[in-house]
Amino acid sequence: MIIEKYESLGRHHPVERAKLARLRSSLPSHTVRHCALISFVTVAGMFNRPTFIGFATPALFSWLHKGMGSKAVNWSHFHYRIFSLCLYGTLTAVVFVAVDSFYYGYLTLAELSNFEISIGSNFVVTPLNFIL
Repeated sequence: MIIEKYESLGRHHPVERAKLARLRSSLPSHTVRHCALISFVTVAGMFNRPTFIGFATPALFSWLHKGMGSKAVNWSHFHYRIFSLCLYGTLTAVVFVAVDSFYYGYLTLAELSNFEISIGSNFVVTPLNFIL
């Protein structure tokens, strides 16, 4: 609504445009620019301690629902946030699993170059091992 008012004002109202520009800059951002960082911290916390997800859930829900009461943010933003969170989280988890597998010796460069990889014997999933 503020953005619409700002755009509807012509060049003849500089004082009102300045006030609306100041209000517009003070509004919280509802983009997904922090999604990669949020996903990384969540996955790193889960690999460090799988019960971290219990502590991260309220913060994640708060971030996912941020701005949902305003007219500028609708359900497509919510779904885009969930999709990007899952995408970045999956990429981060794949990197963590690969690093753990190399570190613990379940996966070697020779096996990787010869494509002798099996899901059951070459990968270490630390949170799953903690639960088991």
